[in-house]
Amino acid sequence: MPQRGRPPKSIEQHVREGTLNPSRHKAKVPLVIGGRKKPKCPRDLSKDGKRMFRALVADMWDAGVLDHADWPMIMVAARFWELARQAATTIEEHGQTYTVSSKSGYTEQRLTPAVKIYHDALREYQETIEQLGVGPSARARLAGLGVRSKAVEKEVPGLATLHVLRRKDDETKE
Repeated sequence: MPQRGRPPKSIEQHVREGTLNPSRHKAKVPLVIGGRKKPKCPRDLSKDGKRMFRALVADMWDAGVLDHADWPMIMVAARFWELARQAATTIEEHGQTYTVSSKSGYTEQRLTPAVKIYHDALREYQETIEQLGVGPSARARLAGLGVRSKAVEKEVPGLATLHVLRRKDDETKE
C-alpha cells in the first residue's frame, strides 16, 4: 500500500533545520556523518586485505548502513584480517609449536609467536566488525533500530508482506 501524507523527514534533515526533538524523534538509522558513498580501497593493503575491505564495503552498502566516515574502521578491520592471514600462513609453514631444551636436558613444547599474533588479530578483527555492525549480535542491534537490508528486499520480493502475514497468523493463534 502506498504511503499517505507527507513523507517523514530524516534525522539528518531535522538536525540541519534545528527541529530535532530527542523525546519525539528516535533515530531508526544511525546518523550519517560522512555521506552515503562508497569508500575507496587503500592501495597499500595486501591481496587478502583488499578482498576483505571490498567485501565489507559491498555488504554494508547493500544493507544501507555504510557511511563514508566509516572507512578508517573498515581499513582497520581489513588490516587485522590481513595480519591474521599472514600469521596463519606462517603457522602452516613452520607449525604451531617449537621445542625448547634446557642445559639440564629438559625439553618442552612452546607455541610459536605467530599463534599469539593470529589469535590477537582475529580478536581485534571481530571487535572492529562488531563496531561496524557486522555479525549476528550487531545485526540484531540494527534490526532493533529498524534497519532493513536492501539486498534481501531485492532478492525476495514480497518479503515484507510475508512478515506481516506471519505476524497476523501468530496473533490469531494466541
